[in-house]
Amino acid sequence: DGSHVWGIGPNHEIYYRAGASGDWQLIDGGLKHVAVSGDGSHVWGVDSKDKIWYRGGGASGAWHLIKGYLRQAHVSGDGSHVWGIDLDDQIWYFSWI
Repeated sequence: DGSHVWGIGPNHEIYYRAGASGDWQLIDGGLKHVAVSGDGSHVWGVDSKDKIWYRGGGASGAWHLIKGYLRQAHVSGDGSHVWGIDLDDQIWYFSWI
C-alpha cells in the first residue's frame, strides 16, 4: 500500500521510510537485496555474502540470520510465502507463517 518503503544504498546501507512523505531512516545492518511484505511487518534480505536475514516487526524489529544462502529473496504481500534464488540460480519456496 506504499506506507512502508525500504531501500538499499550503494554501499549496502539499509533505509526505511514511512510512506512517500516520511523521512528516510538508516536501519542497522547491510544488505544487497531487500523484500518487504505489504504491511511492512516481514522484511527479508540478502547480504553481500549471500546470507539470508529476516526482520519481523518491520523497522522496529531486529535482524535474525536464517540458515542457507540466496542471491535474492522475495516475500508475498501477507508475509507468509518466501521465494529465493540460490547461488546455482535455482528457485526455492517455503511457507513462513
